[in-house]
Amino acid sequence: MLLCLASNGMNIEPYIADIVRLNVSHVTITVNAIDPDIGVKIYSWVRYGRRLLRAEEGVKILLEKQAEAIIRLKKNGVTVKVNSIIIPGVNDGHIPAIAQKMAEMKVDILNCVPYYPNEGSAFQDIAEPSKEMISEIRKRAAKYIPQMHHCTRCRADAVGLLGEIPNPEFMNILQKCERLPDNVSDDYTHAPRGKAVDEKRPYTAVASMEGILINQHLGEAAQLFVYGMKDGNVSLIETRRTPEPGTGMKRWEALSESIRDCRTLLVSGIGDNPRQVLTAKGLEIMVAEGMIEDAVKTVFEGGDMSRMTKRRKAACGELCSGAGNGCG
Repeated sequence: MLLCLASNGMNIEPYIADIVRLNVSHVTITVNAIDPDIGVKIYSWVRYGRRLLRAEEGVKILLEKQAEAIIRLKKNGVTVKVNSIIIPGVNDGHIPAIAQKMAEMKVDILNCVPYYPNEGSAFQDIAEPSKEMISEIRKRAAKYIPQMHHCTRCRADAVGLLGEIPNPEFMNILQKCERLPDNVSDDYTHAPRGKAVDEKRPYTAVASMEGILINQHLGEAAQLFVYGMKDGNVSLIETRRTPEPGTGMKRWEALSESIRDCRTLLVSGIGDNPRQVLTAKGLEIMVAEGMIEDAVKTVFEGGDMSRMTKRRKAACGELCSGAGNGCG
C-alpha cells in the first residue's frame, strides 16, 4: 500500500519524524502562491494554532510554513509533490514562478490543477481555465520541474473524504467566513466600557459549532469556547462542557458556576430562562454573529459591537429545535 499525505503545509512540520517512521511514500502540499500579494487574493483568512488571522497577516505565515515544511521533508528524504491550482486572472501568470521556486527547494513533481468554479464560493464567477491555458502553463512550468499530467479532479484539497458528499453545514460555515467584512463600522454604539479586563472575570465564553464563528444557540451548545487576551492577541483558553439539558433552571445555575470567571457570553440566540439566571450572576450577554476573534477583541477593548449584533429579534424556539419554553 502506498501512503500519501495531502496538506496545506501549515502544521505538518512537527510530524515529519512520524511521516518518515511510517514510511509515507509521498507528501502532497498545495502551494497556490509564493508572493503574499497574490496569496491575499486567494485566502481571505488563515487559522494558525488557536488564532484566526486576516489574509494580510495569515498568508505570510502560511507561505513561510509551507516553505519550511517542504525543505524539511526533502532533507529527510521524503518525496514531495506540490499542487498549484490555476485560477484565471488571479495566479495563472504566477504558476511558472511557483515552479521555479519549488525546483530550487528540490520538490519532485508539480501538479498544475485547473480551478473548477463552485456556486456560492468567492470565485464562483471566474471561468474555468481553458485547455490551451493549462497546456501553456504546464509547458512553461516544465522548464523548471517535472509535470504531473495524469491527475483527475478529486477532493484531496477539500474537507471530507473522496466519494463523500460535502457536509452542507460545514461548507455553509466556510462560505460565511469568506463573506465576513474586513473593517469595523464606527456608526453604532460600543460594547460596555470599563476595565478592559476584569481580574476576577478575565474571559469571554462563546457558543460556536466549530470555534470560528458565533453561530450557536445557547440551549443547544454542548460546549462553550472560552477566550482571553494574551500578549495583545485573542487566544482560546479552553473549551468547557455545558450541563446536560432537562433540569430546567438548575441547568443555568450550574452553567453560571462553570463560567463564573467570564465577563461576557456571546451567543447567536438565548432563551428567557438562561438570560435571567446568567444576567443575575453579573454576566454580560450579547446576541451576535460573526467571527469570534473580532468579537472577543472588540469586547475586551470596549469597541463597537453593533456590526455583529443581530438585527432581527427571534421568538424563543425559532432559531433552535426547542419548544419555545425559554431553554428550560
